[in-house]
Amino acid sequence: ASDQTPDSVYTSKRDGVWYSRNFGETWTLTAISDSWGFWAGGKVRVSLADPEVVWAGHGIGAGRRIHMSTDAGESFSSTGPGPGGFAALISGLATHPDFPGYAYALFSRYNHPKVLETRNYGQSWQDLSGFAGATGHTSTNGFPNVAVFDLVVMPGEINRMWVGTDIGLFESKDAGKSWSYPSYGLPAVSIYRMKHRDGQIVLATHGRGIWTIPQPAVDPCELKPPAVTHDPLTATIDPQEPILIELQAIAFCQDSIESIQVHYQYDLAPLDVLDLAAGDDDNYAVTLPSPPDNTTSLSYFLEVTS
Repeated sequence: ASDQTPDSVYTSKRDGVWYSRNFGETWTLTAISDSWGFWAGGKVRVSLADPEVVWAGHGIGAGRRIHMSTDAGESFSSTGPGPGGFAALISGLATHPDFPGYAYALFSRYNHPKVLETRNYGQSWQDLSGFAGATGHTSTNGFPNVAVFDLVVMPGEINRMWVGTDIGLFESKDAGKSWSYPSYGLPAVSIYRMKHRDGQIVLATHGRGIWTIPQPAVDPCELKPPAVTHDPLTATIDPQEPILIELQAIAFCQDSIESIQVHYQYDLAPLDVLDLAAGDDDNYAVTLPSPPDNTTSLSYFLEVTS
C-alpha cells in the first residue's frame, strides 16, 4: 500500500497480482503469465514517489522478470534482464522516494549480486553490491556476501542508502558505490523490513523486535562527492518555454567544484543527465532540451562533484 492511496492494497499470487481499492473488501486480478515464475517469496511494492507505479515479481533470469505497472496495477509489463545473464529469486523489492522510475531488486544468492538497481523503469538493471564480475567470495565495494531483505533511500539525501541484511544494517553514502557497517546502536540482527516515518527509520528484525533510528542529519558541507545537494523539485511546465536551471556554487559549501550535473525527467520518461556550465561569479546554468508534446511536469535534482 501507499501512504498516498492507503485503501489500495496488493498481493502476489500464482496467477498474477491481485489488487483492492477498498482495503481488502473486494479484489481484482491482473493476470500475468509471461516470465512470472511464481514462488512463495514474491513481492509487490508501490512506488513511494508515485502510487500509480507498482513493481512486482519473483526473480530475474531462468524464466522470471520483475514486472512494472504505471496504472496502479491494472496492467503490467515485464522489465529487462539482469546483468550478465544473472538469475536468482528475489528476497526483497524496494522503491525510491522521489523517482518512480527507480527500483531495487534484492537477492540472497551466495557469491552473486545482492542489489540490482534500475533508473529507467526496468529497461536495464545494474549491480550496486559489487558482486557482478567479482572473483571469490568478496564484493568489490564492501557489501557483505549474505542474504538481503530490504532497502531504504533516505528522503532529502538520496545518496544515502540503508540495506537490511541477515547480519544487520549496511549503509552507503555514495548511492551504492561503496558500503560499510554503521554504528547506530543497532545489534547485528536480521533486518526484514524498513520504513521511513516522521523523521525516523523503523526497522523490523528477526527475534529482536521493532527498532527506530532517527534519520541521520543532512549536512551538505560534509557529504562526500558526488553529493546530491538539492531535494528533487517538481514543476508544472509550459512546453513552449525554454527551461533554464541556474544556481550559485556557494550553495554547495565546496571549496573546489569539479562539475555540477542536473538529473531530470519529463513525466514518466527515463531520467536524463546534463552538465551545468560554469559562468561568471561561480554561477552555473543549463537549458534543458524542449520537452515532448503534451508534457505536463518536470522533476530534477542536482549533483555536485568536487
